Amino acid sequence: MTVTLGRRPAPLEGRERDLMQGILPLEMQAKDFRMVSDTAGKIREVFLGASNPTFLQAQLSLIRQMDPDVRFTVFAGRTLSKAHFTAAVKQAAIENPGRVVIHEINEGISPWIRNNVMVLDSEIGPVLLPGLGNPPGYTEKLLKADNRFLRLNPRELESLPRQNGGDVIHSTNATFVNAFTLGKKNPQKQATAHFLGANAIFVGENVKARGFDYKDLGDLDMWIAAAPPALEKGRLVDKTVFLADPMKALEVVDRMDEIGYKAFQDRVLRMYGITGPEDEYYGEFARHLTRSKVRRENTAASRALEGVKPQLASLGFRVAGLPHLNLMDARISLTYCNSLAESFISADGSHVNNRYMPVYGIKALDDEAAGAYRQEGYEVRGIEGLAQVLELKGSLRCITTVVSRSPYRRMT
Repeated sequence: MTVTLGRRPAPLEGRERDLMQGILPLEMQAKDFRMVSDTAGKIREVFLGASNPTFLQAQLSLIRQMDPDVRFTVFAGRTLSKAHFTAAVKQAAIENPGRVVIHEINEGISPWIRNNVMVLDSEIGPVLLPGLGNPPGYTEKLLKADNRFLRLNPRELESLPRQNGGDVIHSTNATFVNAFTLGKKNPQKQATAHFLGANAIFVGENVKARGFDYKDLGDLDMWIAAAPPALEKGRLVDKTVFLADPMKALEVVDRMDEIGYKAFQDRVLRMYGITGPEDEYYGEFARHLTRSKVRRENTAASRALEGVKPQLASLGFRVAGLPHLNLMDARISLTYCNSLAESFISADGSHVNNRYMPVYGIKALDDEAAGAYRQEGYEVRGIEGLAQVLELKGSLRCITTVVSRSPYRRMT
């Protein structure tokens, strides 16, 4: 028996004409699009936005850690040019460097490419959907640089949600959307529900936590992650979801002795650009990292996240906790949910679950997160260089857009 999920149907007639025109036909409806899964299938291609040298080490770390057949399409901006990125790939001794394809865009490129563009699949080819914060002309520049992708016609585009890609997570059978950023009466919510269909789950709907601003949690992918799908009767089903758990992180922090805690404080301050006591702002920010302040801030965040659990449980999900810390009044979020995953069955019939997880150089927390992922069946591959970007309110998933995956196969 062979079970294949995610295979694209046979191309429609006129595909070459549509590709040349770069526009989807008017008869295409929202139901004809499929979001690229966050879990099922081996990752085949990833978008990166190269515009900020601060992100370069993380991007190179990801390229090194992924299999040498994964393609990276890089859109280079004005600050980090094509020549600069090409030289960095060469210096890093990337295996099979020809798989890194770099396009020069010159302006308008953000390293937070997940928020700027989402990729959908359709019967006639992949589609680029502008994100919520997409500046004018951004998608057109990407389409001009890489003509493999189709654009939506204006009428269809108006009917689709301009959703922040960080606030949408597509597992196998369900799509999670951040309810806190939509609002109860926001027409964006109705458009999103129409687009995603019956399996749209608005996480945090009707949840309140006194004295806590849910915006401090950040985008949805900062505090939720899809888990590997389970195979039941030849069908992939979602059983588990990862949820940020500040109390799990506080337990780790509480076990640190004073020397270890001081190293933790200094590491976090370096993430914020404060190199040591000689920095004029050291005292001002260090006072936000006392044990009592860290506990108060994350106890409040934990209460807020606990409010989400009943909703997930009522939908049949088992919740697995991942360590998470909000620090310095949510200026920095140590997130391990913000990661990439792939689950597939290889040609030899073995199950493969890979989790590409950010590591921040705080060994006790990095190890705790890796252990939580391994407990759910993942092989963990740590991605370095992300500590430098945390003060900008994002991590690994935020700086990537997965363009395509291979089908998840089972062969007997």
